[in-house]
Amino acid sequence: MKLTPTSAALAAGLALCAQSATAEGKLNVYNFGLYTPPDLLEKFSQEYDVEVTLTDFVANEEAIARIQAAVTAWT
Repeated sequence: MKLTPTSAALAAGLALCAQSATAEGKLNVYNFGLYTPPDLLEKFSQEYDVEVTLTDFVANEEAIARIQAAVTAWT
């Protein structure tokens, strides 16, 4: 599989975050479209022993609405 610059940047970002994260084995990734290859998330999950949940959004408005709803639920 050929990595695109977006996939490579995401992989690097996930790797950097996982080293300093203390989220008890869970990682939520929010993205648009089909930019994140499922096998990349599976490899990351196995290597760092973390459960990865990917949420894809179709548009900015959808992402903003879902994130705002989650923030309201947290407060």
